[in-house]
Amino acid sequence: MPSWPPSPARPSRKPATTSSTRQTGWCAWATARPNPAAATETALAALWRYTPELFAADAVDEAAHASGLGPRWADVRDAWTAEMADILAAASLPVPQATAFVSTGRQGVHSEHMGFILAEMQYLQRSFPGGAW
Repeated sequence: MPSWPPSPARPSRKPATTSSTRQTGWCAWATARPNPAAATETALAALWRYTPELFAADAVDEAAHASGLGPRWADVRDAWTAEMADILAAASLPVPQATAFVSTGRQGVHSEHMGFILAEMQYLQRSFPGGAW
């Protein structure tokens, strides 16, 4: 049984910390990495392959656009890419190269690792019905 989140009948035993303490702890952890810039670049490259999926058209995107909720995601791709390039340049990070990877998560097609995450999420919901985290 997981110790976190706490059940409503049992208060949390995690120590209380202030925002500045958490920030200091995070900064200490991040700067204690052997090469934080390289770690950030590696993480960015690993996640960048999912960005094309942000702009993939689907029925929900079309319906939202048709109802006037906003532009299609594909319509903002160039502006988003330019803004991300500026942000990464300011952080001295290169824009990762595009890959041949095609993500299908928005269509509901997931790899087997998602089953473990889903099982854990269902366990939490069933163990703590009505819980809010």
